[in-house]
Amino acid sequence: MNSTNFVIMYKNIYSVEAEFSPFVLLLKVLSVLVEALIFKILVKAFRVILINGLKPVPIDDSP
Repeated sequence: MNSTNFVIMYKNIYSVEAEFSPFVLLLKVLSVLVEALIFKILVKAFRVILINGLKPVPIDDSP
């Protein structure tokens, strides 16, 4: 069974509830998590810049 047949079969199974298929929900959850992670990193970087000014900061990866 090649991937095209699988995709067609998958689309047929989930054509009615395409919005709520497990795969689509998983993708949405993953995208939200990635966005949250990026936002968290940006906030942390912004906070470091605000606290330390614009002088070079040693990178600290410890939680």
